[in-house]
Amino acid sequence: MKRFSFPLEKVLEVREIKRLLAEEKLGLALREKSRAEASLSSALKVRAKTMDDWRRALTGRLDPVLVRDIFRYGEVVEEEVRQRREQLKQRDSEVQVARKEVLERTQEEKALRRYRQKKLSEYRAWYWWEQGKILDEIGTDRFTRRERRW
Repeated sequence: MKRFSFPLEKVLEVREIKRLLAEEKLGLALREKSRAEASLSSALKVRAKTMDDWRRALTGRLDPVLVRDIFRYGEVVEEEVRQRREQLKQRDSEVQVARKEVLERTQEEKALRRYRQKKLSEYRAWYWWEQGKILDEIGTDRFTRRERRW
């Protein structure tokens, strides 16, 4: 009897490697998204501190130079917050693309594994049928030998 061999074994290995690479890309995208979230959080904290500075500067006697500097700094902080939000949106889209890629690669690999399992089941059914056939032949030979003796 010949051993079971799956002719697409190398294809299965390649698909597994592709799935692992896609998972690695997803992990990288998730780390980048986490960094973008942390960056946005720190920018929002800076903006809140700037707002507090504005409130303090606008109470009491007004210094025009200080007010002008605070407003300029506020604009810079707002621009940074806007950039961080855009960066976070971009990272979110990258994560979605990476998740879709992982899902596709996983489905491809599972389909090939199911096909392999189906072929293995067919091989086992064939194998046991062949074994049964051989045992039947052995039994028939013994029975015919006994009848020849009598």
